[in-house]
Amino acid sequence: MSITITNDEFQINLSKVEFRQEAVKKFLNRGKKTVETLAKELGVTNKTLYLWVDRYAFNNDVVKRNPSTMQKLKLVIEYDALPVDMKGKLLREHGLYSEQIEQWREAAMKNNLETITEKTLQEILDAQKEEIKRLKLELKRKNKALAEANTCILLQKKAQELYGDEDEE
Repeated sequence: MSITITNDEFQINLSKVEFRQEAVKKFLNRGKKTVETLAKELGVTNKTLYLWVDRYAFNNDVVKRNPSTMQKLKLVIEYDALPVDMKGKLLREHGLYSEQIEQWREAAMKNNLETITEKTLQEILDAQKEEIKRLKLELKRKNKALAEANTCILLQKKAQELYGDEDEE
């Protein structure tokens, strides 16, 4: 079954699914046009249009029903970079709500904080291990120097006992 859309300039034949997908694209990119107006233009009810959005909006490759963490983070960054008047369009394009973006932002910050904390703790631990290693080497070197100094002092005492003080002669 195919549907024919006629315009003054061109005529398009679309399959049923293609027509629905095109309708969803128009819905997502409708700008300030109301859902009612778009539904009338397409010759469907509001409810039908919303059902199509639910069914076909997530068939694009940008965001699936269960977006990955990287996709979520990308959308949060993209959303935050947009001016206020463009944020709604982004949400509609991806079938999202601002609350989802807020949740993803909080999760990313919490995750980032945990990662930073974990990373920082690991860096501190590594630095402390390096410091311990350095101090052990320094202690070993100083113990060796101390042993040599003790040996020198001992030899001086022995020499003094054997040969006596040079001052006495």
